[in-house]
Amino acid sequence: MPTKNGETSVFRTSGISDDEIWSLGDRHIQKEILGRGDIVTSKVTDKGLEVVPDDTPERHANILGWADYDDRSKNISIALQLEDEVNKVNKFHLR
Repeated sequence: MPTKNGETSVFRTSGISDDEIWSLGDRHIQKEILGRGDIVTSKVTDKGLEVVPDDTPERHANILGWADYDDRSKNISIALQLEDEVNKVNKFHLR
C-alpha cells in the first residue's frame, strides 16, 4: 500500500544473498523486521505500477502509480494482487 505521498518504499534485491538482504533491511529500516516478501519487478509493473530506483539508501526504489490515496479500494485490490503473486512463488520469509 502506498503512503500518503503515493509511494511504496522497497529495496531491489536481485543478485544478493539472503543474508545480504536481511543486512540491507537491518541497516536501513528503523523498525524491527519480522519478515519480508520478495517479488520480481515485472509482477509490479504488470499491475500498472512503476518501480523507480533512487539508490538513497543503496538499492532503494519507490513503487509509483498508485491511485489517489483516497481511492483506497483500488489500492487495496492492487496490493492484494501483488501479495498473491508473492504467495504463488513462496517468497515470504519470516525471521
